[in-house]
Amino acid sequence: MFFILIAATLLVMYFLYTDLRVAYIGMEVEKANDNQWIIWNVEPDGLAYKAGIRQGDHVISIDHTNVEHYPNKRMLTSIDYIETERNGQVMRYQFDDAVKQPVSMEQTILPICLYTVLFFLSIFLLHKKREDAAAHLLILFFLAVAISYVSAGASARKDYVGMLTLWVTILQIPVIFLHFLYRYFNQRELEIVKFYVIVGMYLVNGIILAIISLLVFTNLGNYFFGRLAMQVLLISFTTGTVISILVLIISYRKYRNTTYRPLFKFMLFGNFMSFFPFVFLYALPWILIHREIISASTAAIFLFLLPIIYVYLMAANHLLDIEFVLDRLRYYCLLAVIPTSFTLIGVYFLVRQREDVFIKWAQMFIFVYIGVILFLYVKDMLDFRFRKKLFIGTYNFQSSLDRFSSQISKMMKVPDLEERLLREVLDVLPVKSAALLEMKNDEGHIVFIRSQGDFLPTQEALLTEELQGKIHDYAVGDCIKIDSGLCCVIGKHQRGHNLLWIRSKENRVQFNRDELVWLQTISNYVSMVYENLQLIEGVIMDLEVRSHGKAPAWVLRMLFQLTEKERRRLAADLHDSALQDQLLWYRKLEMILEETAFDTEVKERLTQIKEGLLDVVHQIRETCNELRPPFLKEMGIVEAIENLCNYAQFHSNYSVDFNYDGFNLELDDEYVLTIYRITQELMRNTTKHAKASHVEILLRQNHEHIAYVYRDNGVGMDMVQLQSSFSHMGLSGIRERVSGFEGETMFHSAVGEGFEVIITLPYQTVPSSQYAIARGVVND
Repeated sequence: MFFILIAATLLVMYFLYTDLRVAYIGMEVEKANDNQWIIWNVEPDGLAYKAGIRQGDHVISIDHTNVEHYPNKRMLTSIDYIETERNGQVMRYQFDDAVKQPVSMEQTILPICLYTVLFFLSIFLLHKKREDAAAHLLILFFLAVAISYVSAGASARKDYVGMLTLWVTILQIPVIFLHFLYRYFNQRELEIVKFYVIVGMYLVNGIILAIISLLVFTNLGNYFFGRLAMQVLLISFTTGTVISILVLIISYRKYRNTTYRPLFKFMLFGNFMSFFPFVFLYALPWILIHREIISASTAAIFLFLLPIIYVYLMAANHLLDIEFVLDRLRYYCLLAVIPTSFTLIGVYFLVRQREDVFIKWAQMFIFVYIGVILFLYVKDMLDFRFRKKLFIGTYNFQSSLDRFSSQISKMMKVPDLEERLLREVLDVLPVKSAALLEMKNDEGHIVFIRSQGDFLPTQEALLTEELQGKIHDYAVGDCIKIDSGLCCVIGKHQRGHNLLWIRSKENRVQFNRDELVWLQTISNYVSMVYENLQLIEGVIMDLEVRSHGKAPAWVLRMLFQLTEKERRRLAADLHDSALQDQLLWYRKLEMILEETAFDTEVKERLTQIKEGLLDVVHQIRETCNELRPPFLKEMGIVEAIENLCNYAQFHSNYSVDFNYDGFNLELDDEYVLTIYRITQELMRNTTKHAKASHVEILLRQNHEHIAYVYRDNGVGMDMVQLQSSFSHMGLSGIRERVSGFEGETMFHSAVGEGFEVIITLPYQTVPSSQYAIARGVVND
């Protein structure tokens, strides 16, 4: 690939030398109906146009030779002298001094600039994607585009190398692009075009190139074959370009619901914007009517978009929001039609040009249309950049929304929200009164909830046809104009509608667009917070109603989640503060005992204090482990209970038999923690009250439930006393933990017969939506 870049650069240097050495006349001669030869076309960047030759001039002689006998007179590319007649005046032009030819912007400077940009981008791609076959094809695509642009100048001067290079590159541009697409998406396991289609297009282009070369180079002086070759080339290029765009459109429709949607849109946008001017404003008009709307050199300027689009696609990790760009472009394109049309109508009546000159008007329309679109883009960018300085009111509205949204997110009561809303309205809008209303659906009247200001409208003034008859048709955020002011819908519920009433402005001016947009936005904010606060109030009321009965399972689980969260926080605080301080003082005392000689009695007392500190350290560590069991998630429930059993047998006077044969469930953290806490509480009770010598724990499973049994051979208790013991033995906590999973708990005991707990947990029960929301709140 590196040698291809070098060869391309040498070829471009040859074309640049040809452009500077050979003068470009740039005019075509046709035979009119009266058998006179006239100037049919004059290129604006040629020497003929700059010398003053214009379309319609009569040709008398070329290089001191009669026109009829001059070879290749139809396309004059390199002549020394021409004599013409215009309005009876004979004019003579000399072109023998090529040094006088100015450097052409469109034929020399812009093509060289495009090639330079694409050359360095190709080097960049070659460095970044050295082993990527798709990148190599993209480099070839870039080179074909740039070389075809550069060789156009040499081809117009009838340089054989330039002509052949232009034919080869312009034929292969669409095929190389399709080959790039094939390779690029094949690496991503997507097939957007069959490979045999690409091979077939290469073969067809080869045949077309061979035929054109044979016809033109064997009939060099024949104007017909030159024009025919150009027409075939443009048809082939246009067909290939349309095929490539159709492939992208079909692929976009096929993969529009995948992550490749923005990628296809980028490619469609880049190719359409780059090739549309050349295909639709130059090639198609030239094929159909042998005239172009814009010149090929001007259309080729849009090719500068290609390197920007495709190098960005190959190198960028994150793509620009192309959906936003295209939506804005589509809107501006529709909007620009109106001012462009009015501008052209005005120009038509001003210049009074009645003849139908389609090409001229099409050129003017395109120029004005693009100018209006660019103006709208620039205006939008300037508005976004300077709106804070230019539009003080709009900036205040945005600041108000930012401030209000940050404050209401911390509110926990509806009255606080209502007070803050009324205060914000009176601070921002030029009004002196505002109120919050509720319109009852069943009763059909309005209730004042809260107000600020010195004026309130009467009920009759509010019950207009708009509010009373059509209130159900309005959505949250809609503003309804009434005689006394404005009503905004800020909430909808089963009982009715919540409304924000705002008094009319003192100066009797209507609310402007920015004020109405601000009201709509702030109404939507309030509506969302209203719903959340009402949901919280409903939960609280539900808990209060059930306070003397059984609480919902999701509430119990949420409460235990909060408890565990606080335990973890307390354990972390103890470990990071109290435990570290105790260790520090223990080490200092130990150092003093080692470095200082004390009396025997003093040393014994200090040693007792050191041992006491060490006992406190162990107690804090044990407390931290109980509050936050280490590695509980990693161990699983079986190993966690085994650790509790080993600890109990080491520190207590009873043995523990843990039987878990056949239990192989992988429980989530919440189940593991619940069973662990239940076992911990039961062993604590056994140690304190049971006076048992043996404890048995069983853990079993079936298809739907987990069975947990804990029994000891202790002193037991009467079942009546057992009910009264729930509060101080932690048994109520065990039952509530199990109820949180919608499980069952049974206690069995009698005096002298030990104590037994049987627990059943449904481990496949899906948490309710309320608990899922509550758990998210707890985790936050």
